[in-house]
Amino acid sequence: MIKNHFSKQDKKEQKNPTSIEKQQIVNEEVIQGIERAVEIKAISLQSYLKNGDAVDVRIQYPNGEEYVVVSKRCCHDLIKEEGSVTLYLTEEEILRLSSSMVDCVQMNGRLYTVRYLREVEGIASIATYIPSAQVQQLIKSNPNIVGEAQSILSKQNRKQLEQRLLSYEVEEKVGNDTKQTEQRYEEQTIENEVSYID
Repeated sequence: MIKNHFSKQDKKEQKNPTSIEKQQIVNEEVIQGIERAVEIKAISLQSYLKNGDAVDVRIQYPNGEEYVVVSKRCCHDLIKEEGSVTLYLTEEEILRLSSSMVDCVQMNGRLYTVRYLREVEGIASIATYIPSAQVQQLIKSNPNIVGEAQSILSKQNRKQLEQRLLSYEVEEKVGNDTKQTEQRYEEQTIENEVSYID
């Protein structure tokens, strides 16, 4: 007979996980075993995303309408510099995402991520995006159109990333120039005070 060697305190801790443990299990994605790892470069990623963060992928149109394409999937193999992330998706989610990429190019839309709060148990959104018949027909008539759309969106995202990086560099340079100017002014003021005393 195998005895249970856990003390009452151990059992209590097992039933009541610590806040750190809760934080780790709060936003885990539901894996059914039918998912495939899909590397994506066509989504605009939030700058503060980390591996393991749960996100929705949403599509937004120029008129302000937006829909949930993929609901509550965790970020894997995130490479911010390349705008690349891997999501574990079902076949249905892959088809929705593929359609949304074509839709974005056709309708001048935008695919982007929305992160679930790490500290709060976030209920998964409902996927509200439905591919239009026109987009479905386009994909059927030209199977390469999904790859073309992904390439276009990837280039757009890369351009936006480079513009953001450039603006950060400009801000940093302006900040450094201001500091140097202030430092020179202080040094000049001290020299003037010393020469005045002499």
